[in-house]
Amino acid sequence: MFNKKTDKNKSLDSNLEYLLGKEDKLKEKLEDSGYLEPFSDDLMLFMSLVKDYYKGDYRKIPFKTISAGVIGALYVLNPIDLIPDSIPFIGHIDDALVLKFCLKQARKDLQKYKEWKQEQSATKDKLEAKSDTDKTDNDKTSTDGKDSDETGTNLKKASQVLVLSAIKKLHYRKSHDRELILRSWLLLFTIHLILYFNQALHN
Repeated sequence: MFNKKTDKNKSLDSNLEYLLGKEDKLKEKLEDSGYLEPFSDDLMLFMSLVKDYYKGDYRKIPFKTISAGVIGALYVLNPIDLIPDSIPFIGHIDDALVLKFCLKQARKDLQKYKEWKQEQSATKDKLEAKSDTDKTDNDKTSTDGKDSDETGTNLKKASQVLVLSAIKKLHYRKSHDRELILRSWLLLFTIHLILYFNQALHN
């Protein structure tokens, strides 16, 4: 029994591989035939399912269901069928009837696959949006940190200039204005204290 199941899976995989290689040919037949056009959306959805099934991304589908869809698609591709495609007007009628029957067997499972596919697409969009947001935040943080460093450097330089200027004035005036000295050093201390807390917050 195990061997029979394995043989079935091998046969299905072989048919899926062949079908995927004929996808362009299948699209051409859908475009050329007015009888097959109404089934175009469902058949292309089934082909998308075939790809995900073959890759192993989606396996929530009964063997009978995917087999029915494969049979319908292969019948459309088969040049030898009940009514030859070369016969005008009626050449694709049998293709349409077989395809309609096979897709009808897979209708419920195709709808489930469609919902799964939409969920996958929505999840992918959310992840991409989150990635873009994180990148923007990182760039902004980097820029803010750079601006903060530049501001801190400028404040240090300004405070040093103010203190040196005050000391020079005292030196030239030969004055011992303790109040001005204290204010200058207090200003320098306050600026350095602000810079310290600013750096601690960013780290």
